[in-house]
Amino acid sequence: MTYDFHGAWEDVTGHLAAFEGDPAGYDISTTIRLYLEAGVPREKIVLGSPLYTRAWSGVAEGDDGGYAEAASGAAPGSFWDQNGMYDYKDLLGQLQANNSSWRLYWDDDAQAAYLYDPSQQIFSSFETPGSVALKSGWAQYMDLGGMMFWDLSSDATGDPESLVTAAFDAWVRGVSFDEIVSVSDLEFDQILGGNGRFDPIVLA
Repeated sequence: MTYDFHGAWEDVTGHLAAFEGDPAGYDISTTIRLYLEAGVPREKIVLGSPLYTRAWSGVAEGDDGGYAEAASGAAPGSFWDQNGMYDYKDLLGQLQANNSSWRLYWDDDAQAAYLYDPSQQIFSSFETPGSVALKSGWAQYMDLGGMMFWDLSSDATGDPESLVTAAFDAWVRGVSFDEIVSVSDLEFDQILGGNGRFDPIVLA
């Protein structure tokens, strides 16, 4: 369950499921390595990925789209019984709308995508087919047992932007990261940190 690392129970925005680089170690790479160091067999570890987001409201844009900024509370979200969460398919639809004010960012230091809407002052974690393909490729490289998602009803099933399809294509069909990204229409408005590019994780 390598997600829910950060959420609107905190008063500062953060990544729901960053791959690496979290100051407190709340990221995928650190978590999996701790399990391995504790002696858990690789083949018994199934890497979890979210099909929902964690979102905050009252967030100033700053110079990086609201990341690590103070928030006033949880964003409205998609669910009647829980603020601060969007279905992936819901937020994807908002991002793709003709009049959308959402902006898509890539944090290359954390290997994590997120969205910011300056008109609503909402920051939200996010996944893309490419970000999921990166995780799938790394999990295979680490000889883990597989990938899982929570939950399938939130995916954009049958859509070119399906996250589950991206993971399946990468893991089972052997489709390359570049091919998966080329099929997706999602493009980052800004890439921050790292090498300034959206490219595969250096496997080491």
